[in-house]
Amino acid sequence: MRGRRGCDRWAIAVVAAALGMAAAWLAALTLVLLLAPINVDQPISVADLGDWAWRWGWLLAVLLAAAASLGPAPVAAPALVARQAGWALVVLVALASVAGLLAVVAVRLHLWGRDWGLPSRSGYGARLAAVGAAEVLGLPLAWLLALRLWRRRQPRP
Repeated sequence: MRGRRGCDRWAIAVVAAALGMAAAWLAALTLVLLLAPINVDQPISVADLGDWAWRWGWLLAVLLAAAASLGPAPVAAPALVARQAGWALVVLVALASVAGLLAVVAVRLHLWGRDWGLPSRSGYGARLAAVGAAEVLGLPLAWLLALRLWRRRQPRP
């Protein structure tokens, strides 16, 4: 079972899985780097997002591997798989960042978190919103990008 570019289906599945895991851990690291300066009350580390990174990474890895290699269509090119993993990373970090910024605005306008007894309520709100957005939006994003990859490999009528 060889693809049109001579790339074995198993090889592209392994590459896709590795790229999915790498995207998840890079997303966790990026979120930590974005949240660490403003989250002074409860410092955040990559270990805090480790469970999420494993869960989302395995999900993204399996979906990308399946979309890149399964079915009668030719296997996806490694560059196309890398592009989809990159999109997953960029879109998830962007959406989580927007959620964090909206949380900061809500806390500063006293719409959320009035009863928190923390010196930096904005940082805590940003952490809650960004991590929550990553948790909630990870599944649909992984499905959409895998579906996009699947459709791009299908022969054109």
